[in-house]
Amino acid sequence: MQQLVSVIMPSFNQASFIGRAIDSVFEQDYEQLELIVADALSTDGTQSVLQAKAAQWPGLSWISESDSGPAQALNKALKLSSGTIIGWLNSDELYAVDAVARSVCAFIDNPDWLMHYGHGEYIDRAGKKMYDYPTSRPEVGIRQFKNGCFISQPTVFFK
Repeated sequence: MQQLVSVIMPSFNQASFIGRAIDSVFEQDYEQLELIVADALSTDGTQSVLQAKAAQWPGLSWISESDSGPAQALNKALKLSSGTIIGWLNSDELYAVDAVARSVCAFIDNPDWLMHYGHGEYIDRAGKKMYDYPTSRPEVGIRQFKNGCFISQPTVFFK
């Protein structure tokens, strides 16, 4: 039996992006998925997109209520999650086709890991790669953070 993977997604006024972000979660080559979107009372039609996507994807749940920013939205979504593995994807980001399955395999192969991350790419509105996120392997150590964050947040999964 597959482990349940919960993806949490904060959102505010992302109607033009959130549909593709949601699709990128549910079009994964992995079946045991749930997505929890915490919307901050968007005023651009985001809730309409969420309603339509919830009808299309049964694993999608969402709330829309006031919050103090992305951190509070993430915490709200995390409290509603049921998975043993958590992914954090913003509403204007996309998962690579095999991101979730690769994440689950990484945790199975490395049961002592609590978190891992991968390589990210910046893409334009059409989905065309613009450039790579400056990712470094964990071996570079914490001191490397003085040169900037080398962890691509949308590639992070944790237990």
